[in-house]
Formats: sequence, structure tokens, C-alpha cells
Amino acid sequence: MTALNADRSLESRQGVILTLPVLAATKIYGGSLVAIDANGYAQPAADTTGLKVVGVAKEQVDNSNGASGDVTVKIERGMFSFVGAALTIADRGKTVYVADDQTVQLAATANKIPAGTLIDIDGATKAWVFVPFNIAEGQADSVAADVATIVIDFNSLLAKLRSAGLMGTD
Repeated sequence: MTALNADRSLESRQGVILTLPVLAATKIYGGSLVAIDANGYAQPAADTTGLKVVGVAKEQVDNSNGASGDVTVKIERGMFSFVGAALTIADRGKTVYVADDQTVQLAATANKIPAGTLIDIDGATKAWVFVPFNIAEGQADSVAADVATIVIDFNSLLAKLRSAGLMGTD
């Protein structure tokens, strides 16, 4: 390779959306937690050995009649609401685990599949979870530290909005 001697066209990705191949005989619903298996194929997140949550489906895709990789799903990372089981505000900043493709819980499930980090809750059953891409091994500790910072910043901003009368307390 040689150094540039003129401008070049720069390609980039924002790092918010990924496109992944879908497992054979699989349907993924929009808004669901998505996991990949050891072969890198996307499927609905579940408490199943070997799965790793990688994001949330932007749209429904149906590969029910196809082979692995025949269709792709767009997934995104970020903070999303899911059904929460037995969570309290004291649990903010903790890892939540996959119960199914729309439900998270604090107690580690049988296969301990992390869904992300609990950022906040609304009532007894609505959990706001930061879901990272988490494709690489060993990324969980780094993500947990980043999310802990996000939680602190979020709570500080929330307190400021409430004290300024711009946001209610419920």
C-alpha cells in the first residue's frame, strides 16, 4: 500500500444498524431481541445455549421456507423498552437476561444469556434496556462500564428536567 496523494471517497457506517443473515426456517418479528448462534446466523433471542444477543430487529423478516442466509435482518443497538419481570429502580445499571425475544429479567436464566443493561423501568413491567451489538467475545465488561456512565448521565439529565419543571415525576 502507498500513502494517499489525493482525496479519496470515504465510505462509513454509523455503527447503529447491522445487517445479518437469518437462520433457516426462522421468522424474526420487528422489535424483538435478536441473537446469533455459533455460525453467525440471526434468530429470535431465547434462553438457549450458545446464543448471543446482538441487537433489536428493525423489521419483520420471514425465512420460514428458506435456507440459512437466504434473507437478512437489519438490527440496531440502543435503548429499547421490553417486558420486564420482577424489576425495581434499584436494579438500574444491572445486567438483565433473556427470558424470550421480548422479555428480560434480572435473575440469570438457565443459560445466562445477557440481553443488555437495565437503564430504567416504567411501572412494574416496562424495562428500558441498553442493547449493544455485542458481536465480539469479551465485550460485556466494556459495554457494562459504558452503560453505567450512560445511566449516571441519564439520571442527571432527568433530575435537571424535573427540577426545571419540564418533566413530571411519574
